[in-house]
Amino acid sequence: MGIFLLDDKKMCQIYKDTEKALDKTLLHIVQYLNKNHMTAATAESCTGGLLSQMITSVPGASRVFELGICTYSERMKTSFLYVPESLIAGKGVISAEVAAEMAKGLRQISQADLCLSVTGLAGPSGGTPEQPVGTVYIGVLSGQSMKIAHLKLWQFGLQSREEIRYGTAVCVFGLAEQCLLEEAECRKKNKML
Repeated sequence: MGIFLLDDKKMCQIYKDTEKALDKTLLHIVQYLNKNHMTAATAESCTGGLLSQMITSVPGASRVFELGICTYSERMKTSFLYVPESLIAGKGVISAEVAAEMAKGLRQISQADLCLSVTGLAGPSGGTPEQPVGTVYIGVLSGQSMKIAHLKLWQFGLQSREEIRYGTAVCVFGLAEQCLLEEAECRKKNKML
């Protein structure tokens, strides 16, 4: 499985593009999954179920949405998503590695084609100079490709808990849509060969 870490510039562009048309992005994701007989699942921490709520607000989501799990504590990330305690102890619960393991664990329990994970600091407290409030890692596991992004949401002007949670969802769905579009392009090229 290839793991790709996206840079700040790319995520900033995804945020700007998706924030303007989040409803269309969500609809496109659900339609794409349905058309291709695919499923989705979410593993959330700081968004507290917002991803699940947003995707299930789209008509037709019941045909594609498998599972939404909110693993807010470290113990639940380990118990339900099989994130190793040693990884959390070594890298920290808010890390690219934990976001990746959350998505992998979600795939293991749901068998969903598109697995979305989130771990971060929504605030208003809990931040440090190394990890200020608005530090979030997201994971998108689509097929055998894993994309991880380190969000620094204060750079987008997002500061309140609600803004950070919403901004995280915007980035997750924007990245998910991009992954699905890339996958569709690969399928199209493979059919031509």
